[in-house]
Amino acid sequence: MILAVLNAFWPLRCLSCRKGLPHDSSHPLCAACRDRVLSMPDPVCAVCGTHLPDGGEHCRRCRKEDFAFSAVRSFGPYDGPLRDLIRRFKYGGKDRLARTLAGLLKSAWDSYPEIRSAEVLAYVPLHHAAERERGYNQSRLLAKELAELLPGMPLADGAVRKVRNTASQTRLTREERAENLSSAFAVEDAGPFKGKNVLIVDDVCTTGSTLNELAKTLRRAGARRVFGLTLARD
Repeated sequence: MILAVLNAFWPLRCLSCRKGLPHDSSHPLCAACRDRVLSMPDPVCAVCGTHLPDGGEHCRRCRKEDFAFSAVRSFGPYDGPLRDLIRRFKYGGKDRLARTLAGLLKSAWDSYPEIRSAEVLAYVPLHHAAERERGYNQSRLLAKELAELLPGMPLADGAVRKVRNTASQTRLTREERAENLSSAFAVEDAGPFKGKNVLIVDDVCTTGSTLNELAKTLRRAGARRVFGLTLARD
């Protein structure tokens, strides 16, 4: 009876198509939209993880450039319902989505043995002003939930901070992104990273500039190798 009243007067909505969901639904998407949450198609670039529709081992960019990270992998393309979930999580105050989305990160972790030598988790920090405005750091929430799904994997929570409140990356070119992020991060506690393989957790990888700058910082602090794991590849 209570569920019937809730469904009639305060219906839940699929976070992608906005179709009504029953109040006892355990997932933020309807069944049709869940079926459209797609994992990355094979093959992917051995370094940056972008899809290679014509095959091969490396994308054109990774054949020419060196990165501070060893490899980045993503659950799926930044498209459709996955994009909608990430945007709701990141900009719409839906921090409760962290657990559902961390399950997708765990799926990607299981799919890519090349990143599973990681020994400690880190995440992309937000500048304190940006985090205060948003109310939370979405990457930290993802990393905390992923740590729960990877028994024995420690999370270096608070060991890295963002020391410059950089401009939004959204409309910047690849070169501008790299310049914008230069020296933006600082390690507060190098202990968890010294001699370790580190896995950085983030929501979306676009050009890899953020992950690369943070990987540089971690390696200067003594990390042996650095990997990236994101929900989506744009």
